[in-house]
Amino acid sequence: MRELSLIVPTLNEAEVLPDLFKSLAGQQGVEPEVIVSDGGSEDGTPELAKSLGHDLNLSIHVITGVAGRAPQLNVGAAAASGRSVLFLHADSYFPDSHALRKGLDALDAAIARRGDDKVAGRFGLRFRRQENSPSPGYYHFECKARLDRRECIHGDQG
Repeated sequence: MRELSLIVPTLNEAEVLPDLFKSLAGQQGVEPEVIVSDGGSEDGTPELAKSLGHDLNLSIHVITGVAGRAPQLNVGAAAASGRSVLFLHADSYFPDSHALRKGLDALDAAIARRGDDKVAGRFGLRFRRQENSPSPGYYHFECKARLDRRECIHGDQG
């Protein structure tokens, strides 16, 4: 059993998938299983995922099914073999090469504190911007995502 399964729902994500996969290949201290749950891409996303996985030495499993975030996540989760599961958008990336290891360690610590495995986690959020000008909207969501409060955590955080 792997320590971590990453489920990535995709639909025509060939443009952003290379950055995510390079980021995952650079992670230290964990070798995740990557499950790409594709909803019928027409841009070669499934083939690209397999090719990138091979080139970057990542464990990749591509599943093709019906489009829709929930069905794709459910099919991916059903195929996962990891002890922990991380749902991740295809346009995500980790600038910290130890982000996944730190995340798993934080989950283990939370499990130890609680005495059961009914825990969840999330990563910080930073949007890629097309221009360098300030954006109050992006800034608001990035700051809000740092709060450890209900209704402040979103799917973009994993």
